[in-house]
Amino acid sequence: MLGAVVRDLHAKPVLTPDMIANAIASQPFLTNSNLADSIEQVKIVAHPMDLEELSKLWSVLYQTPYTLTLGYQASVILIESTDPASPALPVLRRGELDRGVETLLGAFPLLDSIHIGEIADPVARLRLPSYPNARMGAILTVRGRNLGGDTVTLTFRHANLLAPIVVTIPPADRTATQVITAIPTGPAADVAWPAGLYQVELALTTASGVRTSNRINFSLAPQITGIAPASPIAGAGTDVTLTVSCSPQVLPGQLVSALFAGRDIPAEPHPLPVGSVDFVVRLAPVAGPELLRLRVEGVDCLPFIIAGTPPLPELDNSQKVQIT
Repeated sequence: MLGAVVRDLHAKPVLTPDMIANAIASQPFLTNSNLADSIEQVKIVAHPMDLEELSKLWSVLYQTPYTLTLGYQASVILIESTDPASPALPVLRRGELDRGVETLLGAFPLLDSIHIGEIADPVARLRLPSYPNARMGAILTVRGRNLGGDTVTLTFRHANLLAPIVVTIPPADRTATQVITAIPTGPAADVAWPAGLYQVELALTTASGVRTSNRINFSLAPQITGIAPASPIAGAGTDVTLTVSCSPQVLPGQLVSALFAGRDIPAEPHPLPVGSVDFVVRLAPVAGPELLRLRVEGVDCLPFIIAGTPPLPELDNSQKVQIT
């Protein structure tokens, strides 16, 4: 009998309105049931029970001589009360100072992705894959939906910034599906834009008010601008100090390291914002010419430049170090 029940419940795990209506018609005591009119369907699925659950169940049914048990779970249905509802009190004020409700019409902006590149030609830039990280001077193409408005701004948040960076997007650089902006370069930008993880949020203003989008992330990588002393460096087997100049500045407290010769070399302490960081290669091996990569807050520099016609990325030889 138990096998026949399991077979039927497996074959028909949903109580359809016709099945319920037939059951009601066959049993007089179900005449007043309106389960067949329920919006939600009753779904029956097997519910495995461990020994603790079985013991609790049989502790209630101890006088029932059934010992072979299988558990099933039936989904909930909506039960409406037949009791009359109490009338609500009259409304005296519609919000604070009786200003009423505020309604924003139209869809909210939604950000989907960020494409990172450097080539000025938008067709050529977007044809190439997005960089894994941005660097100073990179062009950001923020894609999404419902991005049009009278004014559009991008807000960049960083854990080391006391106030976010807000960039106003001119009409020529935005459409309803994408917004284009560039990370600035120069001494002021090196101070204002620290390397690391950023959150980007879009805000647009229309006649209905201000709407903000969701936030998406991107990483700003450090860019190596110089390595001293110049290669080749005579000093294999000794402690060699490398001074790496970078953009943007490295802030106090940021985790900085150099990846070189199979080592992760931590930076020397820097209590102030600096544009160059020292690394001591202990018992330096014979190496190179080999790329040295700078890592700030877990974000690695991009060891390539854009060159050639058509412009394409190629390894930056100025970031290579040789120790002899």
